[in-house]
Amino acid sequence: STSPWGLTSSITLTSGQTGYDGSSNAWLLERQDTSARYLYQNVSFSSNQYTYSIYAKAGNNDWLFLYAYTGTGGVNQYYDLANGVVGSSGGGFTSSSITSVGNGWYLCQMTFTTPLTILRVYPAVADGSITGGVSDASIYIQDAQVNSGSLKPYFPTTDRQNVPRLTYQNGGGGCP
Repeated sequence: STSPWGLTSSITLTSGQTGYDGSSNAWLLERQDTSARYLYQNVSFSSNQYTYSIYAKAGNNDWLFLYAYTGTGGVNQYYDLANGVVGSSGGGFTSSSITSVGNGWYLCQMTFTTPLTILRVYPAVADGSITGGVSDASIYIQDAQVNSGSLKPYFPTTDRQNVPRLTYQNGGGGCP
């Protein structure tokens, strides 16, 4: 869902793209100028261990930049979506990785222990660069999430942990 996510100016998010899992649940993230543009979500995480992950595929540029803002700085990682390698990083996170899941898609993740206030996803131009290059820099993204602890399976935001709702009768007594 895009409801908890926001976009900076001059960037678009187009739904209905073919995803890593064959569904049409992926998104095309495309900036409209050569400035640093991103998708973001405001969050509030304490200083526990977290894993930030997203599935990504190269569009008309080959780099993804993940940034987790701490209020005064952040942890960040570049990912090469053409060659499947981790690029430069900063902010002292615990670990990061990129894993091929087929058809040009990669699972990109980073684990860290700093408190967070904002998560960002950028279509980057090159390793270490989120500005310049072409004005229509784009990547495909799907299933972004943050887990407490290590990476866990993706659960859609449609309902909690993708399980059916149980409705109790008469104010709570007995089986649903």
